[in-house]
Amino acid sequence: DICVQGLCRQAGCDHVLNSKARRDKCGVCGGDNSSCKTVAGTFNTVHYGYNVVVRIPAGATNIDVRQHSYSGKPEDDNYLALSNSQGDFILNGDFVVSMFK
Repeated sequence: DICVQGLCRQAGCDHVLNSKARRDKCGVCGGDNSSCKTVAGTFNTVHYGYNVVVRIPAGATNIDVRQHSYSGKPEDDNYLALSNSQGDFILNGDFVVSMFK
């Protein structure tokens, strides 16, 4: 909403006052959710160290990552690590688990 001198008006993603245009789940203003591209990966092979499961494209939104243990138990010895395109770790990495407060 945009408020001027106490008068508030709705603004849509199309930058028009009083517009009801909204971004769909694909990020398209006024879209119908049909332009999303699904990128998926599955990792089932055991290798020591880090393994690329999927590369998340720059600008991606609505990212859903799920980990299922091989044994079906809630815990296992695997950790998700996330690195940028230069290979610098953002989450976990270098065989250290990041601890956030």
